[in-house]
Amino acid sequence: MVATGTDSPLFRFLQRHVVETLTLLYFLILLYVTLLPFDFSADSTQLEPAGRSWGLIIVRPIVPDVASNFGLYLPFGVLVCATLGKHGAGKPASMALAVLLAAVLSYGAEYSQRFSPSRICSVADFLANITGAACGSLGAHGVVWLAGRASRANRRDVIERPSAAVARITAFALLVAALVPFDLTFIPDRFAGAVSNLRLVPFERLDNLALAIEAAAGRGDAAAYYARYRDWWMLRLDYGAQAAGYAVLAVLTAYYLRRHCKTPVQRTVTWTIAACSILAVVGGVTQVFVLSRGFDVTYILVGIVGAMLGVVVCWPLWRAWAGQPAANPGPRLRSRKRLAVAAVTVIAAFIVLRETAPFLPVLTANSVADQLAQADRVPMLTYLQARLPVATEDLLSKFAHFALLGIAVALWRTTPPDARPARPWATGLVVAAGVALLESFQLLLPSRIPAVTDVLLGLSGTAFGVQAYRMVIAYHHMVSVHRRLERIAAVRFDVEFGPPEAGPPEAVPAQPVRYDVELGPPQDGPPEEFPPQPVREHSRRRR
Repeated sequence: MVATGTDSPLFRFLQRHVVETLTLLYFLILLYVTLLPFDFSADSTQLEPAGRSWGLIIVRPIVPDVASNFGLYLPFGVLVCATLGKHGAGKPASMALAVLLAAVLSYGAEYSQRFSPSRICSVADFLANITGAACGSLGAHGVVWLAGRASRANRRDVIERPSAAVARITAFALLVAALVPFDLTFIPDRFAGAVSNLRLVPFERLDNLALAIEAAAGRGDAAAYYARYRDWWMLRLDYGAQAAGYAVLAVLTAYYLRRHCKTPVQRTVTWTIAACSILAVVGGVTQVFVLSRGFDVTYILVGIVGAMLGVVVCWPLWRAWAGQPAANPGPRLRSRKRLAVAAVTVIAAFIVLRETAPFLPVLTANSVADQLAQADRVPMLTYLQARLPVATEDLLSKFAHFALLGIAVALWRTTPPDARPARPWATGLVVAAGVALLESFQLLLPSRIPAVTDVLLGLSGTAFGVQAYRMVIAYHHMVSVHRRLERIAAVRFDVEFGPPEAGPPEAVPAQPVRYDVELGPPQDGPPEEFPPQPVREHSRRRR
């Protein structure tokens, strides 16, 4: 495959400054999110006298807002503390500086919100930000230690068992997707309410949405009809994406068991389905603590069905990817290319379906004019005006989908026989142009809002996926070369020695003397005998 070499300046920079880069990016994200929508005015009503402390308004704390601010600054404390610790700062000093930087940033952002009519500068938000950064700095060293352990383990797996590393990442991604949008609750009364509302009937949510669609159609409520129809299609697509994720996990697990563990077919199938079923049960049970989700037995059933589907398609995929003999690699390379093209097609079709649901265009001029008036021309504006769980889930899911598309595109372009390099930003611009067309089509869908944020997500997510693939391949190539150098076999040389410049007084023989020397690893002793096979000889005359 064609991949970016380890001598790439970007690869070397990110390898040396990955923590600093993440810290800077997260700082810019915090700054942008807290100042949006940038509608500052000196005539804001927040300048009127009110109960204040440190120049901020004292209002009654709202639990979801406080929790979101706490969670927003938690990674900031981790990243700042990790960055300072990397540059030699002690643990107390790095924690104190992380909290101080978070306090300065939070106070400046909250105070500037006094001049924004659509934002509220709250003391509770300021304290929640500082508390989140402090908790993040407290756990920063533990996070760095766990990240180091995981990096070392994955480094070994990337070399020896790449399927195991990819399977582990896939399982972690599925578990995180089950917890999105992370609106977790451990309050007893809310947890009791979630337990009392368990969905034990498969596909109950789809049935409820179907009833809501019929009720909206009977009332003649067009807005509710289109909205419920969109939710119905999106939920079906999410079930399909979840089944596909567990199918990929099953394929990777079965491949690892057969290739590296040499387990029989029956045991491989049993262990694969059991592992995926356990993960689906864990993900479904943990959703009891997620306010916007709750327990749904459909999640578990879809995961198990996806795992079974993955086991069924595992063997044909295995034969198509690596089943051809090494003497005739042509059919194998062409089959790999077809599999990469199929992956790109499936992911792109899924994105198109999500962006065009509910597939009910309205071609009237008034509807198009209303959609143009509601279009989001400022990045992230619509998402911040929506409910936090919905916005977070939508943002993360779209970014993940575009990142997967970028990885598939990079795999397709770098797969022989016609391997070509995949450029991150060039690929991202092509995808962004396609997303812009989809957003233009949303002008005909009353239940959708065209947003420039989705175009930026397509650009950044695809570029991130391509660059992540390039970096992983470059890292794997670098470590593989290093490992091959450590396993170099002993080399046999024929060295011919001539007369020394200052030697003993006795006469030098007329004919040069030849010695056969076999050089092996330093820990090995002198060989007892030479191997019987012929070895290429290298002659060198010492003058």
